[in-house]
Amino acid sequence: MSDRAPFPCHPIPVVAARLEAEAAAATAREAVLPDLRRILAAELGIAAEGIAPAATLAGDLAMDELDSLAAAQEIDAFWTISIEDDAVLTCATVADLADVIAGLIAAQALPA
Repeated sequence: MSDRAPFPCHPIPVVAARLEAEAAAATAREAVLPDLRRILAAELGIAAEGIAPAATLAGDLAMDELDSLAAAQEIDAFWTISIEDDAVLTCATVADLADVIAGLIAAQALPA
């Protein structure tokens, strides 16, 4: 017989909290995506409607380093956030970039 105490909390509240956090992140992403698509379309000279969340920045959209830097500046100005220049380069997809932006917006909204 083990002398360890049984797991002290029920897993359902933990799972529920995680699901709520994931739903909030998805909602934040969806709020950011239309404007992000517009910014990327303007920078790349393509139609915003053709930019899917799953599109890869370097592959599908053919973004290079200069495009990424220009996009970062536009993102900074539009949302009044401070995104690191290399943050755009490290994101694989449009959805990844939207998540980064949504996270920065949320962090900015937190009380100091």
